[in-house]
Amino acid sequence: MLSKLRKRSQPKTINHKLSADFYHKPSTINHKPENNSINPAPSNNSILSVKNKLKRRCGVNFKDLKSPLFIAWQINAECNLGCLHCCEEAGQSMPDQMNKDETFNFLSQIAELKIPYVALSGGEPLLHPYFFAICEFLKIHNISLKVETNGEFIDQQAVNSFARLRFRSVQISLDGATPATHEKLRISGDWDKAVKSVKMLVKEKVNTEIVFVPTKFNIHEVGELIDLAY
Repeated sequence: MLSKLRKRSQPKTINHKLSADFYHKPSTINHKPENNSINPAPSNNSILSVKNKLKRRCGVNFKDLKSPLFIAWQINAECNLGCLHCCEEAGQSMPDQMNKDETFNFLSQIAELKIPYVALSGGEPLLHPYFFAICEFLKIHNISLKVETNGEFIDQQAVNSFARLRFRSVQISLDGATPATHEKLRISGDWDKAVKSVKMLVKEKVNTEIVFVPTKFNIHEVGELIDLAY
């Protein structure tokens, strides 16, 4: 089952030297684990509770599930940005990245297993040479689809494709209400392009999400960014 998952090389050690003001640490949250234990394993009762809720709310027996309900798929590693907070091996193409045949073999397995929901990310997924072919395949098989992108490669043709394929959502990263703040976190980023992409998508009634990574140097703009979104 899902035998040809994307091959990945061993993670490389990456040392990002970030300034002390990078991370935003909430001052009002104080988690105190009970019994002095950290991340205790879930009890049998809690696992049983989840199973019962799934059956009661969705009419699904936990034991009857033969495949995942959701696939988060990083389809490539190429990216035009150098985000300070990136947790992926993004940047250049990986030598063991899936080729076209492997990609569509994996897609066939997703369809055969009737997995209902797939989210595509990268890298920057719109740099993948078969991005819209992948999307077409998934939608033909009635699979709900989301894409997570930096928004810098979205033109009117792409917007029209998103609208036609009726994406569940297009998620675009905006990490500030001003170009200077956004581009401080997203090195080589273009705030104006990302904002323009959001406006184009909304105009064509594509369900659009904005994701914001809070840090000490951008948290002061979160209210202004929310206003901009509305």
